[in-house]
Amino acid sequence: MEPSATTTPPRHRVDLLVVIDSDYVKENYPDGSRVPGTPTPVDSRALFVICAGSDIGDIQSGEAICTAAVGDVVSVTCTTIQDNSSDAGILYDIWQAVNGQVFTPFKQNFSELTGAVQPDPESESRDGLPPLRKEAHVSNFTADVKSLGNAQLGLAFGIYTLARDGQRQDLLGYYLSPVVLQVRGQRP
Repeated sequence: MEPSATTTPPRHRVDLLVVIDSDYVKENYPDGSRVPGTPTPVDSRALFVICAGSDIGDIQSGEAICTAAVGDVVSVTCTTIQDNSSDAGILYDIWQAVNGQVFTPFKQNFSELTGAVQPDPESESRDGLPPLRKEAHVSNFTADVKSLGNAQLGLAFGIYTLARDGQRQDLLGYYLSPVVLQVRGQRP
């Protein structure tokens, strides 16, 4: 009799995009903290969470639903509703409630792209194509799924608003928003 081999299902990556409604934050929390370690708390209406390829929960309650299996990797990135063009957002920390058992600790990762694309404003057809290639720095947070359930997360982010000169983005403040991420079921 041959020994039976056990197979581990392949790890799957679940991508989450956090979109900051910077207009909402500016209107309701204009005096954000200037200290990253003590961000100003904001309500969950400041964020939208998009789970690629998964169901979306009630965004207004700050709850998103994603389908993942134990061992899968969750990757979180961030932008503003303006796509970081006029207002920009930088996610700089993710806290999980002390009793959180859904994820391993989130780790921030940085990458440098030497040939990232951006529209060419001088293109002949005025459609931005072909694109320009520029250096870009990007980051994300990753964690492994340890178990299914509800994860109470705190997302810490900075918002930078377009200066009056229209050329640079200046700090509005550092903020912290609650998010409940419901990890359920096995992926297909």
